Amino acid sequence: MPSTIQEKAALYNASTVLTLFLGALCGLVGHYVVDFAVSLFLIDRAVLAKQVGRSVGLGDYARLASLAGAAAIVGGALGFGALGSESESDEAVRRAAYGKRERQRREQAERERREADTAQSG
Repeated sequence: MPSTIQEKAALYNASTVLTLFLGALCGLVGHYVVDFAVSLFLIDRAVLAKQVGRSVGLGDYARLASLAGAAAIVGGALGFGALGSESESDEAVRRAAYGKRERQRREQAERERREADTAQSG
């Protein structure tokens, strides 16, 4: 069990990085699977074959799903996915990012810091 503040911080940071990585990976895989299924369902094989000029297989639908996923990532990176993020307050972001106990710890630390500042200046 971690005993020092540095060990706890390293553990929190490692768990955050791992959580974000796994979340992003699951999101990408899920998006790819949905894109693949939708392309199979919506795009007729004969129409796709006519467009590419040869017979098509599952690999062509897989490439099509990859293209759709890449286009969605680029669109999100250009800001289409962040349109509502500017309207969020700092407090709403903190509520979403931190658990109740962590918020309580941060609020307590902030109160203690203010009290210490007041005691020094007064």
